Amino acid sequence: MKFNQNYIFIVLVSSVYLLCSSCDKLVEIDPPFDTITTQQVFFGTDDDADAAVRGIYSKLADKSSPRFANGAISLLGGLSADEIELNVSWNDNDRISIHRNLTNPDNGFVRSTFWTDPYAYFYQINSCLEQLPNSSQLSPAKREQFIAEAKFLRALCYFYLINLYGDVPFIESTDWQKTSTAHRTSSETIYQTVIQDLIDAKDVLPSDFSAYQNERVRATSWAAQALLARIYLYKKDWQNAALEASALISSGNFDLCNDPDDVFLANSSESILQWAYRGDIFPYNVIPEGAMWVNGIGWSVPPYYLGPSVLNSFEAGDQRKVNWVLTTEFDGVEYHVPYKYKYGYAEMIPNLEPPQYTVVLRLAEQYLILAEANAELGELLNAITNLNIIRLRAGLSPVSASLTKEQLLDAVMQERKIEYFAEWGHRWFDLKRSGSIDEIMPSASAAKGGSWESFKQLFPIPRAEIQMNPNLTQNPGYQ
Repeated sequence: MKFNQNYIFIVLVSSVYLLCSSCDKLVEIDPPFDTITTQQVFFGTDDDADAAVRGIYSKLADKSSPRFANGAISLLGGLSADEIELNVSWNDNDRISIHRNLTNPDNGFVRSTFWTDPYAYFYQINSCLEQLPNSSQLSPAKREQFIAEAKFLRALCYFYLINLYGDVPFIESTDWQKTSTAHRTSSETIYQTVIQDLIDAKDVLPSDFSAYQNERVRATSWAAQALLARIYLYKKDWQNAALEASALISSGNFDLCNDPDDVFLANSSESILQWAYRGDIFPYNVIPEGAMWVNGIGWSVPPYYLGPSVLNSFEAGDQRKVNWVLTTEFDGVEYHVPYKYKYGYAEMIPNLEPPQYTVVLRLAEQYLILAEANAELGELLNAITNLNIIRLRAGLSPVSASLTKEQLLDAVMQERKIEYFAEWGHRWFDLKRSGSIDEIMPSASAAKGGSWESFKQLFPIPRAEIQMNPNLTQNPGYQ
């Protein structure tokens, strides 16, 4: 499809504006027409409550622009790490400062995208959790399912909040008098709460996608299990991480796609959870991640492109580079763009549903979780087996069976770096949890025109939030 550069520019500017909007504007966006607000439900049918829960998913998957749960963590996490470079002529000072690790408490993304967005979701989630138990007209099975879905979505959002900010307020109420003065809750306490929520949800959520018209767009028991495995890994609970990942893999409900190009298709066999995009709100075939990465191709320096740390890590013949990286040229210079999602504004066609959905959880991560946990437990041959499954899918030769534990853990981190580039901030979080961030980031920050100090691995608490809530404290190192 031939595209009009002026049209692309207008759409891109609109997207940037929405991403930078104030918290009031974010909260006041009307709900999708196929859902209803929580204030209207739980006095009628199962369908009413189902619509309210679908409304939470719609917020998380908002198509208007990259937001907290539909692309912003991929972008801003990648910019923070040694992963994504940016073209300053396309970008504002807030993104530039994040890229250079010079973020301050007044940064618009730190407040509106990473803080206001999830706390707006929590209001809707907590409204469901407060009202569902008292909705006597609902069938018991559906009531329990909806409660479990809400708890899963809250756990997912808190996982990212913890890893972005550290200790944050854990909000379980819609009472503004309580929430407006909430103290920060320790990350460990939040993890304990969401782990129990996920354990409970795993026993209640559907075990397949038939309840969701066979689309992989809402939480099943397997989504709860996948998130549990990840959280256990982050907490260095290797035994439980291995148990959860192994059970999910052996369930037979998911299969690695033979072709890496199929991984991000709607309802791919590898997807444990995706965000759905249909033609109800934004009737085009693009999704936020694609529109974010695939811009300016051929007529400008792309706004975002892969840095040398990622590009130099690909082995010869890696099919992920072939399928997931787009090479473009401008003024004689080559740029390499994340291409897991293929459809940007140049490919935008009205009234056509997108062939891809945003992948939230997928099977490949579980193999890598199992490989890392087994290596930490000293089960090296099992770790090597699971690592090689991912490598073979990428067209690479297996790693040697003679690797030491340390070499194997390095190999797992290398594989995560490649498998999960430009995806949900995995590289940024892996650098932190592995303890390698202070080794990697000083030179990476300097190369980006910034500087590094260890405290920067957590974002600052937004200054505006501290000014409104006297019980909030700032992360160390920030003024």
